[in-house]
Amino acid sequence: AALAALAARRGLLRTVRDGRAVPARVTGRQQTALAPDAVAVRCSPADAAGRVVTVYVPRASPASREGDEVLVLSRPGGRTVSADWLACGGGEA
Repeated sequence: AALAALAARRGLLRTVRDGRAVPARVTGRQQTALAPDAVAVRCSPADAAGRVVTVYVPRASPASREGDEVLVLSRPGGRTVSADWLACGGGEA
């Protein structure tokens, strides 16, 4: 379990370091038991036509309703994470 956690953290840090900040349009949201202090937001990044990704944003984030825009960090071949969540000092859920 510790090795899996280290590998996931390494991928997250690589995305934060090398990823590009891209605006994404929110298409839906839901609360999950996996991340009780966050909201799972489905969004479509502006640089990836037709692709929908799920990122976690803080529950208090103002831009988490359908139609809003969130800023995501994206890396080709890597994961996509919410810049709002990282700005709050949370990390990935």
